[in-house]
Order: sequence, then C-alpha cells, then structure tokens
Amino acid sequence: MTTEPVNVRGVNRVTFRKTHFVTMDCPRRLSRLGESSMKATKASVQPDPLNSIAPSNLQAALRGFYTPPKPGPVVIGKGDLIGLLRTLPSLSTEDHVDPILVQIDKYHRGTSLSPDDHALIAFVDDAVTQILRQTDLDFKIEAFVRDFAPFLAVIALEQDVKALVAPQPILSMIDRLIRSCIGWSEDLGILGDQFMEKIEVIVRDAVRGRTTLEQCASDLDAFFDKEEPVYETMEQRLCDSQLSVLAGQKAKYYAAQLLNQQMTGKQLPLFIIFMLQGSWYEFLQNVFIGYGLKSKEWTRASKLTESVIGSLQPTADNDRQRSLMASLPESIKAFCAELTFDTTPMETCLADITGEYELIAAGSPSGPCDFDLLEIDASMGEGNRTIERDMLKQIE
Repeated sequence: MTTEPVNVRGVNRVTFRKTHFVTMDCPRRLSRLGESSMKATKASVQPDPLNSIAPSNLQAALRGFYTPPKPGPVVIGKGDLIGLLRTLPSLSTEDHVDPILVQIDKYHRGTSLSPDDHALIAFVDDAVTQILRQTDLDFKIEAFVRDFAPFLAVIALEQDVKALVAPQPILSMIDRLIRSCIGWSEDLGILGDQFMEKIEVIVRDAVRGRTTLEQCASDLDAFFDKEEPVYETMEQRLCDSQLSVLAGQKAKYYAAQLLNQQMTGKQLPLFIIFMLQGSWYEFLQNVFIGYGLKSKEWTRASKLTESVIGSLQPTADNDRQRSLMASLPESIKAFCAELTFDTTPMETCLADITGEYELIAAGSPSGPCDFDLLEIDASMGEGNRTIERDMLKQIE
C-alpha cells in the first residue's frame, strides 16, 4: 500500500465558480486511493476505473491511507452512527469550523468507530478541508459548509463512498453556497452582516431538522437568485467608482509629466506659470480621462502644450514665432470645440496667452519667474505592471 500523499488538484476562485464540487477532490482522492488497491497492470486505461473497484478494496485503501486508531471495546453501530451524524451540527450554536471527527470527540466523547467508518469520515473531512483551503471564504461560510459535511458522511455510509462522486442535491447546494458567497464577509459592514444572517437562518433551520435539506437548497437558491442582481449592481458601481479614482490618478500623473517635460528649463512669466499649472493642467487631465493616453486627442493636446510653451520663448526666428502666435489661439479654440467635456475654463485662459502675445509683438514681453515643477506620484508610472490588463483597458 502506497503512503505517498494524495495529489489534490488545486482549485482557484474562478475555477470553483465553474466547477462542481464532485468534479474536484472527491473523485481524485477516490481514484487515487483505489489505484493503491489494484494490482499493477499494463492494460488499457478504463474510462472510469473507480467503477471497477470493489467496495471492499476501496475500504481497504481508505483504511490504509487514513490509518484509523484501534477501536475501543464498544463500537457504535452504523445505524446509531448515522443518527449521531444527523444531529451533530445541531448540538451547539457555535460556528462549526472543526472536522466531523473532531466534533464527534467534542460532543460524543468516548464514542468508538469501526476502522471502516473512521476512515470514511476522515476522507469526507479531508475532501471538505482541501476545498475550503483552496477558496477564499469567510469563516462563517466555512462553518456553514462544515454543517453539511456530516450529511455527506451519511450518504457515504448509507450507500457507499462512491456515491459522493455521483450527482447529489446536497453537493449542488454546497457548490451554490460557496460560489455565491466568495468575497462576502461580516467585515463588509451592515450589508455583510445582513447577508450572513439571512444565510445562517436558512442553514441553521436545516441542520436542526426544522426544514429538510431539499427545502434548504430551495431557500438558498431563492435567496441568491433574488439578491445577486442587486449585489452585482452594487459591485459594478463600486468598480466604476474605483476605476474613476484610478483614472484620475493616472490622468494627474501623465498631465504633470507632460507639463514638467515641456516647462523644464523654459523662461515663463508668472501668470503663464499659474495658467499652465492650473487650468491647463486640469484640461490635460480631462483629455486623458475622456480619451486615453493613446488617443489622437491626447497627442494633439500634447503638441498644443509644446507649441504654447515654445511660442513664449525668446527666439531669433521671429517669423516662426509670429506664425505660432497668430495660429495657436484659433487652434486651441477649434480643439476645444471638438471635445465632449466642458472646456470653458480653458477657453477663458486664452486671454492670458493672447495678452502675452501682444506684449511680445510690442517688444516688451513679461519677465520670467522661477517656478517649481508639479509633484508626481512615481508609483502611478508603474501602474501598468500592477493593474490588471482589463482594468487598464477600461481606463485607457
């Protein structure tokens, strides 16, 4: 009998949403354990080797793998064990985060199980534990799943362990519970509390015998079907809000970067500095948010920024400067007219630019002033490596 660890396939959150409970740990463990009870052969692989394993061989494999302790002088019978398991989750109001065997020892101390029954329950505990380890669930949701684990053991005891591989209503219910509760927590405030409370009422009624498992599954489906569209809308609003914040941060970064590059080493009068680092800075951010970094609008805004700052610099090429001063105000107005956001603040600032042009044309330009460059959040420049591509695509 091999003693190497069972190779359990990892399951991430996305996979778990699309994959049923019975397609994960249970069949892989059953198949792997069954292999250890079969003689090595070069025969062709069976489509479903589990079906060819005799129940006695499967029980032997489970005993060999889980190594049950030696039973006491009085061993609980299968019928009594099934009754014990059915009532086990209702014996306390605590959140049951412990495996079945731990709960039996806690609430039925001294109960002795046969090696076959002990190994089977250990297998169910193990399968549930592996799934809970590989999903991101609040501890209360894990407790709800643990509440249903004894009923899985009952199915295996009443039929056999292979029954856990077959479609079972309780497995579909557990799958829906986990799939619909990923990401939820009591830490989310009143909404999280209300969400957990509603599920707890449904689950507790079932495990205490006030309702059947079938009614529990129906009630959970009805609850999730009703609430999920509401929560999806809230989730979308939250995503939109966060995307808006992130877009604003990226816009500030690229607008400041552009202005700093063009203003560095340039001679600029004080009121032009205020205009560039005020209204023009905000204008560039709006262009970025509205059209994106790779848009023709951003390229045009970048070229206008370069041209405006360049047109205000002392130069020996008077003809080119006069050409820029004559054409830039109208080019800026034409560009603003094409944009979908309010450009009134930007158009108002044109008076500052044309006023300085008049002084330059008269041969008495305003004197330059020292200035500090805009502050830049350097981490935003690394955002492309830390933000998911689909989110960046929405922003850009």
